[in-house]
Amino acid sequence: MVVFHVALLIFCLAPGAYSEGKCPIAGSIFECRVSLPRDDRLDKPQCVQKRYKETLMQRHYFKLTTPVRPEDENPTHEPLFPTLDQENDVISAKAMFGDLDAKWFANYYGMVRTLNATAATLLSLVKNNPMKTYADYKYIYHAFMGTIQKIQQLGPEQFSLPSQTPYFTDIIENGRWQEDKYFVQRRLAGQCPYFIRRVTKNEEKDIGFSLDKLKSMLSENFDWNFHLKQKYGNEMNKLVKEKRVFVLYHEHYDELSHTKDILDTNPHDNIKLEQTTSPIVLFVLTDEKELEVVAIQMDSTKKDSPVFTPKSSPLEWSKAKGHVEIVEMATCQLIGHLLETHATQEIICNLFPRHLGSLHPLHQLMTPHCQGTSPVGGLGLAALLDVERYMHRLFSIGYVGSRQYVNKYYEEQDYLNADFNHQLKRNGLADEDLIRYHPYRDDGKLIWNEIKTFAKKYVKLYYKSNEDVIYDNELQGLVNELSADGTAQNGGGKYKGFPGKFTTTKDLETFLTRFIWLAVKHAINSYPLIPYGAFVPSAPTKLYENPQATHYAHSLPNALVVLTQEVLTFTLASFRVNRLFDYSKLMLDKKARCLVKSTYNKLNLCVQKELEARNKARYERGDLTYQFMEPIWLPNSVHS
Repeated sequence: MVVFHVALLIFCLAPGAYSEGKCPIAGSIFECRVSLPRDDRLDKPQCVQKRYKETLMQRHYFKLTTPVRPEDENPTHEPLFPTLDQENDVISAKAMFGDLDAKWFANYYGMVRTLNATAATLLSLVKNNPMKTYADYKYIYHAFMGTIQKIQQLGPEQFSLPSQTPYFTDIIENGRWQEDKYFVQRRLAGQCPYFIRRVTKNEEKDIGFSLDKLKSMLSENFDWNFHLKQKYGNEMNKLVKEKRVFVLYHEHYDELSHTKDILDTNPHDNIKLEQTTSPIVLFVLTDEKELEVVAIQMDSTKKDSPVFTPKSSPLEWSKAKGHVEIVEMATCQLIGHLLETHATQEIICNLFPRHLGSLHPLHQLMTPHCQGTSPVGGLGLAALLDVERYMHRLFSIGYVGSRQYVNKYYEEQDYLNADFNHQLKRNGLADEDLIRYHPYRDDGKLIWNEIKTFAKKYVKLYYKSNEDVIYDNELQGLVNELSADGTAQNGGGKYKGFPGKFTTTKDLETFLTRFIWLAVKHAINSYPLIPYGAFVPSAPTKLYENPQATHYAHSLPNALVVLTQEVLTFTLASFRVNRLFDYSKLMLDKKARCLVKSTYNKLNLCVQKELEARNKARYERGDLTYQFMEPIWLPNSVHS
């Protein structure tokens, strides 16, 4: 490996014949160099024709559906976002035999078949045995972990898990997942660790969660100020002014349809599925800058809603936290995972080949960041959102409620959602002096800044001025079709908040930074599902009203639900086909090749070392570690 790095460095520095992306092979396609279309028009008219024909050919396959509009009649609540407009067999064939996605297709669907076989075997063993204890759930969890460990022998780089590293804080095996400390820390270092918001007063407009709005929803059956003053010395207004109050609440979850339990194996018993609305979870920052959970209000729509605290009975408190986990799991997978990463990245990955020739520097860069993205979206959406598929089987909101949820957030979606710093600021969490333990904020900032630096350097390689951006007709065609504000035949309706035209190099740098970051965001949404979402008691998708319940385990779902959840979580969290910036050998231009390689090296040597040290310190303090943001676990693309 060291020899390879040295050799590459010499190659990158040596003044050889391979300059400016040229390749000295007569008649080769590489006689056309990696360049902006404007440059080709000046000295290579044949290359202009080649670029045009390439994009024309790609448009036969890469085309998007025209979804229903929010104002249209939509009785089945079909998703409002556009998807790849191809039949599944066509998508599969292209992925199976294409240069970009063949490796992804073989590994991913091989894994899925194996996981389904594991579920079938386990079902024959446990279907007649009620799940009574945590050990019953752990048995199934271990069986799926064993399956992944066997798969790892065939592809350790693709199927290894962050939770298998030496300094990973394991709270599943020792039962500490039940502790309030880790319930809180998972909001900051688990799946989708960016939902929590600071409660703010009116002067902090559009930041955090409004105190007035919070007060309007709080139950009148609980003395909030008395409780806060007793424990933290001040009433809510004062604590909010001190920036010490935080809330977890998902507004639109209260507005969704619910369905019957289609996996109920004994509908005539007295155990009934509970319908979940979004709880209001209140947190307060201690004097030591540690976040603590104070109370959970079960329903924001009722002024007499029950409120539970750590002093409530163990069963009541565990169930209250369980309902929080249900809404968190649904919101993470439907909004953070499906809508904000998959749907967004798929639009970009399905549109750029329609406009950028293969020797456009942006095509060279974006291709590896789209490996597996188009087919996993085209083939996977129905498996998630259709009748009797995953969301219908797993959650009380079913497939209709799931579609409603996605559509409500799609109407609010914005290009800014893909910006790491904006998200922190919007949630009132940008101040690093507030919460001491915040791995997503602290580690994410390192990765975000490296991506931002790379994007700026890459743009500078090819775009010497704003004029180069303005007159890049291929780029502007892509921007126009991406933007909801685009015009003419191909313009408009795809990506809300996206500009209709790029006019500066800064516009392009911002786009590339957010585009690459989406793969990171997808990773930290999905990969923490193992272990947190794969061990069902720590993150259930259903809870039951059981008159005989004396323990939280008696309210958890049956084996059919558990096996369905295991297949989904292991499918989403076990596989990575690539690593962030691992594609230098694919770049035809020497300048780009060297930049990609140097960025990869910095991430995997310098940044990796820093984050490993942070995680070791967290491990030694007994905090949750956050290997999910380490570069060695981050992929280039959204592909699971």
